[in-house]
Order: sequence, then C-alpha cells, then structure tokens
Amino acid sequence: MDAALDAGAAGLVHAAGAARLGSFVDNEAMGERSVVDVGVTATVELCRSLVPPMIAAARAGGQRAMFITVASTAAFVPVPRFAVYAASKAFVLSLTEAIAAELSDEPIDVLCTCPGATRTAFGHRAGFARSHLPGAMSPDTVADRALRQLGCATVAFTDRPSRLALTSLVKARRTLARGLDSAIGLAQRA
Repeated sequence: MDAALDAGAAGLVHAAGAARLGSFVDNEAMGERSVVDVGVTATVELCRSLVPPMIAAARAGGQRAMFITVASTAAFVPVPRFAVYAASKAFVLSLTEAIAAELSDEPIDVLCTCPGATRTAFGHRAGFARSHLPGAMSPDTVADRALRQLGCATVAFTDRPSRLALTSLVKARRTLARGLDSAIGLAQRA
C-alpha cells in the first residue's frame, strides 16, 4: 500500500473490521483471509506508511499527532465461531501496545480502543440474526469515550464492565511491553 500524508494531517483512526460468524472449519477460506487482510494487513500497512510522517510533521510543528486503532473486547479472549475476527483484533491490540511502547518518547498519542457491542451494521454483515446485541452503544458514544482517553491511556474501554474486568490486565501488559522495549533496546546496542 502506498499512502501519502498531507502535511496538515494530525492523525489516523483505523477502525476497519470484517468478520463472518461461523465455525472456523466451515467458513470459506477466502472469507477468513479477507478478515486478516482488513484487520491485520491493512493495519500494518497504514501504520507503517502514515505514522513516520505524522511523527515528523508533529516534530516540525511542535505539536502532537495521534494514531488510534479500534480493536474490540474480543481481542482479550478466544471467541468460538468468531475465531479469526477475535484473533485479528488481538493482533491490532498487541501491535498498538507495542508501537505505543516504542514511541513513548515521540510527539504522538497512540491509543487502541476496545469497544464492546456497538450499534452498527457490522453484526448483520457478520451473520448475526440481530443487527446488534442488546445493550450495544451508539458509535458516537464509543468515539467520544475513546477520544477522552487519548493521551491518557494506551488502551481504552468504552463500557464499564470491560473497564472493570480488563484494566488490571492492560496495566500488566503495558508494564511488560515497556520492560521488553528497554531490554530489547539494550540488546540491540550491545
């Protein structure tokens, strides 16, 4: 993917996702491949193409850039009948956390938001009988809650149950990522 960044652009929000509900062995291989292409390949290519020039522009302008990915609470658990989707979101979460650790001294705020059920057409397109799950939040609420965490956290939850259940895990992952970044940095210089 060849992407160009306008000098005035301040950030990237990557909120793509695709999925097909069903058994891993029964879903079509090409459908599962498209989930990986959208959730994994596109995330890497967009990040790799756009984050370096965003950092350079932020440095030059004395400002901060932003890079936001949208994973899911499904990123934290294996999800039967949604295996490739959950795995792709686990990839997005892990990649974003690693990038945040690597770029902690740069003028860029990196955030992975992990919403729960959201009222979009995603569920219907994925094969759910209902267009969205009971208790699903509006996309505006999800976006607002995520943006309030930008610059304050690396991982944001948009619903209270997920925040209560997963915050300690996120803190442990962040501490581990920072420690690994330091250790690997030392090993590179040795």
